[in-house]
This record gives sequence, structure tokens and C-alpha cells, in this order.
Amino acid sequence: FYFYLLEKKCEKIADRIIIISNDFKKFLNKHSLKKTHYIENWSAYDKLNKNYKNYFKKKLNPQNKFCLIYSGTIGMKHDSQIFFNILEKSSEYSGL
Repeated sequence: FYFYLLEKKCEKIADRIIIISNDFKKFLNKHSLKKTHYIENWSAYDKLNKNYKNYFKKKLNPQNKFCLIYSGTIGMKHDSQIFFNILEKSSEYSGL
């Protein structure tokens, strides 16, 4: 609850708010939308050069096993337990 209040206070006093998904607008106060800007901070996997993708597949996963990558932010207000739950469930499958 503390982090929610802190975030709302920051939202109120901010000159500008940058969001990385338009879906985040639903979490903002309607008055904050005027000072909110969307900036995409990722690249679509299907638009990457095929040689580039293959290079990283070979470098990071040489045995071509199932690989799960999370490339987001994990902060104090996020529930990181979900990653441990995924690991526990995936350990049931052979080859992981």
C-alpha cells in the first residue's frame, strides 16, 4: 500500500510521465493523461535479422533446450514469486 501511495504522489507532482505500454494509461489518474507520453522500449522479435537471432540462440542456448527469458523490471512492488512457481512447474517436464 505504501508503494501505491508513493507512486500516486510521484504521478501528481511529475512534469511528464513516460509509459512503455498504452495499457498503463488505465492505472493513471485522468488528469495525468495530459502529461503522459508513450515510448516503445522493445523490438519485435520477428523484425530482427535472422542471423542475429541465430547467433544468440547458439551462444545462449547451445543445446537448443526450452528457454524462458524475462526481460522486464522486478521491483519491490512486483511479485517475483511467480518466477519460482514457473520453475517448479516446469521441472516436471523432462529436458528442462
